[in-house]
Amino acid sequence: MQEREIVRKALEITDPADRASFLDQACGTNATLREQVEQSLKADRDSGDPPPTIDSPGSESGDETTVLAPSEEAALTSSDDGSTEDELRRYLEPTNRPGRLGRLAHYEIEAILGRGAYGIVAKAFDEKLHRVVAIKMLSPELATTSPPRKRFLREARSAAAVPHENLVGIFAVEDEPLPYLVMEYIPGGTLQARLDRNGPLDVPEVLRIGEQVAAGLAAAHAANLIHRDIKPSNILLAEGSHERAKIADFGLARAVDDASMTTSGMIAGTPMYMAPEQARGETLDHRTDLFSLGSVLYQMASGRPPFRAPNTMAVLKRVCEDRPRPLHDVIPEIPGWLEAIIFRLLEKDREDRYQSAQEVADLLARCRNELEHHGNVTCVEQRGQGTQQPTSPARSASSRPSPTKHWLISTAAATLAIVAVLFYVNRDTSDRDASGATSEVAGTTEGAADAITSSAAEGWHGWPADAPPPAIAPFDAGQAKTHQDAWAEYLDVPAEYENSLGMTLRLIPPGEFLMGSTQEEIEEALEIAGEDSSWRERILSAVPQHRVILTQPFYLAATEVTQAQYEQMMGKNPSHFSATGEGSEEVADLETRNHPVEMVSWRDAAEFCTTLSKQEELKPSYIRSGRLVKPLDGMGYRFPTEAEWEFACRAGTTTCFWSGDRKPTLLQVGWNANNSGGRTHAVAELRVNPFGLYDMHGNVWEWVQDTWDAEFYASFEGGAAIDPDNEFQAGARRVVRGGCWFFGEGLCGSSYRHTAFPMGFKNTLGFRVALPVDAVRQLMDGEGMQTPQTEARSWHGWPADAPAPAIAPFDAGQAKAHQDAWAEYLGVPVEYENSLGMTLRLIPPGEFLMGSTQEEIEALLMVPDEDEGWHELVRSEAPQHKVILTQPVYVGVTEVTQAQYEQVMGTNPSHFSPAGEGREKVAGLETGNHPVEMVSWNDAAEFCAKLSEQEQLKPFYFRSGDTLTLLEGSGYRLPTEAEWEYACRAGTMTRFWSGDEDHDVVSASWYGSNSGSRTHAAGELKANPFGLSDVHGNVWECVQDSWDPAFYGKFEEDAAIDPFSPFFGGSRRVLRGGGWGHLPSSCRSSSRRASPSSYRANGIGFRVALPVDAVRQLVN
Repeated sequence: MQEREIVRKALEITDPADRASFLDQACGTNATLREQVEQSLKADRDSGDPPPTIDSPGSESGDETTVLAPSEEAALTSSDDGSTEDELRRYLEPTNRPGRLGRLAHYEIEAILGRGAYGIVAKAFDEKLHRVVAIKMLSPELATTSPPRKRFLREARSAAAVPHENLVGIFAVEDEPLPYLVMEYIPGGTLQARLDRNGPLDVPEVLRIGEQVAAGLAAAHAANLIHRDIKPSNILLAEGSHERAKIADFGLARAVDDASMTTSGMIAGTPMYMAPEQARGETLDHRTDLFSLGSVLYQMASGRPPFRAPNTMAVLKRVCEDRPRPLHDVIPEIPGWLEAIIFRLLEKDREDRYQSAQEVADLLARCRNELEHHGNVTCVEQRGQGTQQPTSPARSASSRPSPTKHWLISTAAATLAIVAVLFYVNRDTSDRDASGATSEVAGTTEGAADAITSSAAEGWHGWPADAPPPAIAPFDAGQAKTHQDAWAEYLDVPAEYENSLGMTLRLIPPGEFLMGSTQEEIEEALEIAGEDSSWRERILSAVPQHRVILTQPFYLAATEVTQAQYEQMMGKNPSHFSATGEGSEEVADLETRNHPVEMVSWRDAAEFCTTLSKQEELKPSYIRSGRLVKPLDGMGYRFPTEAEWEFACRAGTTTCFWSGDRKPTLLQVGWNANNSGGRTHAVAELRVNPFGLYDMHGNVWEWVQDTWDAEFYASFEGGAAIDPDNEFQAGARRVVRGGCWFFGEGLCGSSYRHTAFPMGFKNTLGFRVALPVDAVRQLMDGEGMQTPQTEARSWHGWPADAPAPAIAPFDAGQAKAHQDAWAEYLGVPVEYENSLGMTLRLIPPGEFLMGSTQEEIEALLMVPDEDEGWHELVRSEAPQHKVILTQPVYVGVTEVTQAQYEQVMGTNPSHFSPAGEGREKVAGLETGNHPVEMVSWNDAAEFCAKLSEQEQLKPFYFRSGDTLTLLEGSGYRLPTEAEWEYACRAGTMTRFWSGDEDHDVVSASWYGSNSGSRTHAAGELKANPFGLSDVHGNVWECVQDSWDPAFYGKFEEDAAIDPFSPFFGGSRRVLRGGGWGHLPSSCRSSSRRASPSSYRANGIGFRVALPVDAVRQLVN
């Protein structure tokens, strides 16, 4: 056993006799080893607490200490980059890799991430294990000092002794040429950076991150370690398909029996997150970390630490003596069960806290599971049920609402954490207009004309001169009805239409109005919002108030879609407030089928529109495939646009609510926190607006068509917005309108904008539908699509008349037939030539088996390879799994050539070119048609972006240095890994598209045995059945996905639909196809490689992909 291992194990043994017995056995008769071990143990005992860590330089103020985490590349200071690099280079070996600072053993130092008072943190590449790491190096001036060296050893031991997915791992600790730790590199930011950027987190995010941090602490505590410095800046958020929280910086960690004050009497930790016993310098135990965790949870939920003061002593005094401000006073909609958890963690007496981190992790997991699947949480004792609840001067405990009515809420209310003041009061509802009849709206039409006049000029926005005048606000209730009747008569359609579900829709005439909030409304709202950044952003998004012109009439449902209507269409009722929902007790003895449906995502609502459209034989407005919803040029049911919604809601009024400016008027027209009793209500119970629409204020938030953009209104400052529609983008947040039963009147105004993710489903979220006038005319004439039965059987949302998907296996003739059929159906060519002369081929949608069989993998593991990571790469090809690609795409026939790259980028970096270092290999050859190489993934993405801009397409990428941001573009991009393999295989199931044997690839690939150790002109060898050349060999091809060796494992049981492993800063990217210098085994259809996004080599190139819509746009 090595000295280091003996010392580590000895430190885990607290009893002196047991430790001595262990050392006798471990060291045996080796007296020298025993002496070295004893000296190391004595040094550990004598060293006390270390100086502030490299990650966390000491601070004399009450402010949080500064962190230079491995993931925070932005932490680089500009003032001394050069001197830091020069200083570091003195200890590094030279490197031949461009852009690197030097070598430290087998680590290539790529960049300095930051430096603190005690050392430097750098990003490096481990040449042996082919992975990116972070290296923490002790400053040279401290390297010969004993305490800092001991601190390094202790940190390494502490972290290395507790391997866990929620702890930053230590891979190695070395002494030469200066002490350094090799750590896990975490791409992503700190929790502190997230909070600084976004403010309070949604409740599900608080639970997820909190659960993971608690799990990491549980592992450390099980190893007898206390962290002592848990705070947001020591929690890293590792990016990936599933973000993971990792606890960093074990520099202050100590064993339980040695975790009190330092030998110098100084307190270790960060004041704002310390436990009282830590602030007082008492003996600590694992429950000290739980108090700090409670402080972190408090900050995640509220956006601010629980203990703040002007200086350190004042902070410590508050930690020891004061209770934090109640969370519901900061964010009123924080659920009581979450506040109960946090305040129990923040108990001054550790005996009153939860007693273990594992207990907390398990509890948060149960809460997250209940919230996700049932919409509420029942496993936590609520306020007033055993946990003392702090009161505030503004509202006593006795004045708070019943927790069962207002705090047991779903993800919906939890994630809309923006309100600062809510009034939960019951009221007498005897003044309700039970008849629902239209009545005059007082105080809403000041300045309106006495009668409707033909204010529109002839030919208003393309309408014939005999068309009725548009409805130009302000106008009153009588005028609203006159406008509707006039346009109904002119269009020969009814003002009110009832569809096959018994749903009533009202005709909304074209017109003009002022959209957004007045300056007075904004100032009043901002005063209430205070410092809540998220709320302020939403308030300010409603300015400037601007003129909107809606040129087309449309129908809008008189009510929100009900539970009965949704169930009739979709075969299920997901609602929380239903007889079978989690909120059934809230609606006991009520008939809820006429309540609005909730717990529906934007995607669910879009699917309802599509299904109803098909039932009524209308061409759908959307197509949904799994998580993807795409707009179609249909004439069926849809969401209203945000502008249509506000115009219909206002119905000619210019006040805060359609019922007036006074907030009490809202009680007559909308169910909100002041009158809802903590639940939804039947639609159409309250007063109707002048256009005949109910519940435009309150009951449930309503999804609309638009993508959320806080700056959208600014684009219309100084001019009118004509039929504005901020087109939705895949995965982007959507706008919701109208307020809901849970929120106060401030969020129910006609102009208030809110936002939610399209996959979110909450008990405050519902929708109402819109329908084009032509659809109503068609339905009344009985001229539907006539294909409802076959349409229902369409493949992944494609209409029934779409061609069959290309489902492997299929032969070369069938491959061509699939391409021809889809090209004809889509109205595009099979082969398209762009502005560079680059040829792209249409790849049809389809299905195939991706990856390698277990037999193939076992055989491959026997093949020798120069790559030390070969085994991991091969194993990543399993399990073989079904992939469904629902969308056609164009893919370049060849890899991008040197000539094409130079034409766009102005340079040719290729090794095998007349000016390249490999020019002797291609002497006398015209290399312009050879594939470009010596390009990184970042370079390839930038090429795509520049070519897109050149052809006036919206780019998919934005590059700033070595940082790439994925955009919702329509231009050139890299194919996804699944698209690449599907296009490569072209219906085949063999190792290569050309066959199963190594010799089968000779006619289709330039590889190690036939390339002559160089690239060759693109397209010289045989093309595959889809018409693509060089998919095997020549150069490795960059694809869109980030490298994840376990990615395929997610699809072991279920098919992968349009899979994509999202990339993030610093992650490695996938390479496909093999290259000129490799064996056939590396050139297979399923072979995978990985490299850093900034890595360049003479065997790496790329080919491009292009969406069908882009080709259609370019062709037209």
